[in-house]
Amino acid sequence: MNSQQTTNSSGTSAASKRVEIPATVVVRDLAELLDTSAIEVIKELMKNGVMAAINQSVDYEAAATVARQLEFEPHPREEEAVTVERREV
Repeated sequence: MNSQQTTNSSGTSAASKRVEIPATVVVRDLAELLDTSAIEVIKELMKNGVMAAINQSVDYEAAATVARQLEFEPHPREEEAVTVERREV
């Protein structure tokens, strides 16, 4: 077990809440995913040297670090491929 995971009284890992995080995510949306306030997310980002406002995007690594600090198990979200079709006008 690594130093960031703790074990609760039932013996299960506290970092058992799985959350899927996109490649980039707006701070407000990350707070919703983590069921916490945007202020708490911003505080955790600042602790890690990332300055971001509520409407700014952060990358997966920064978001995953915050998620782990808030006892979540972050996983990258599978992005759906988007096909763009061109039409002649």
